Amino acid sequence: MSDLARRYYLRGREALARGDLELAEDRLRAALELVPAFAPARIAYAAALSRQGERGRAPAVLRAGIARAETNRAEASLYAALGDALIAASDLESASEAYSQCEALRPALASRAAGGRAQALAKLGRYRESIAELTRAAKLSRPK
Repeated sequence: MSDLARRYYLRGREALARGDLELAEDRLRAALELVPAFAPARIAYAAALSRQGERGRAPAVLRAGIARAETNRAEASLYAALGDALIAASDLESASEAYSQCEALRPALASRAAGGRAQALAKLGRYRESIAELTRAAKLSRPK
């Protein structure tokens, strides 16, 4: 990992937290130009795009990251973020599929995936399935 890419990422995250979306987008894009497989930077970049109303670009950025993911964990995290971006873009069936991919790759993220799927199902009007997923998410997130 490049120190410069990490600095761009951290500055981009700070800008995102402050609501300076243009600066966040610029810094996060710079981090990705240096290290295209930098999953946290890609997820934050997609969030900045989505918050700027670029809901069509955010999923494309995440899909490009999935193709470059170097670990299962990174790929699963990208799928979870893709699900979120697809909900924002109103592509609810695809969002549900993205959450399923996330869970298949990383069972430790099952609660996160079930919660996301529940949201997509509710927006589709499939309330019984949504409640079942929410219940599952709650059970999975309980400490053992």
